[in-house]
Amino acid sequence: IFAVMAVHEFKKTRELEVSHAKLEYLVEHDYLTKLPNRFKFRTMFEKITESGKDFALILFDIDDFKNINDNNSHTCGDEVLRVISTRLLFLMVNGVFFASRFGGDEFLILYTNGHLGEDSEDLAKIKKIFDTPIIFENKKINVQSSMGIVNSVPGENILDKMISNA
Repeated sequence: IFAVMAVHEFKKTRELEVSHAKLEYLVEHDYLTKLPNRFKFRTMFEKITESGKDFALILFDIDDFKNINDNNSHTCGDEVLRVISTRLLFLMVNGVFFASRFGGDEFLILYTNGHLGEDSEDLAKIKKIFDTPIIFENKKINVQSSMGIVNSVPGENILDKMISNA
């Protein structure tokens, strides 16, 4: 009987762990894009700020996103957000970039490998995600973005201020 109880307790514990992991994912990620959300971004920002390492923050939004929604449909707009987000997720694989959905059609990227210059190869990687049109219902949607970059300054790394400066 003790073995049966132990197995039962193990199963319950495992179910709770799985439920906790799912809940944590939902709390930290955007439902539509699967990207980390603002909450998770803030956590990562605090970690890099505390580390003392140089970093950069990139804020970008999709140009004319309202027109994409109005002229094609909100379903098309959602697909544009998902595709851009998937491209950002691929960018995150090497650990140098941490991307999140800031809200609407705005995204934040934390560049953890020092400061970024305008001619940086890593910045070119971010810009490249907009090179390929998005196909929606056999129609090419060309997506462009506006982007702002701010590099860290020791002792002055306040997230809201950096976002505003970007």
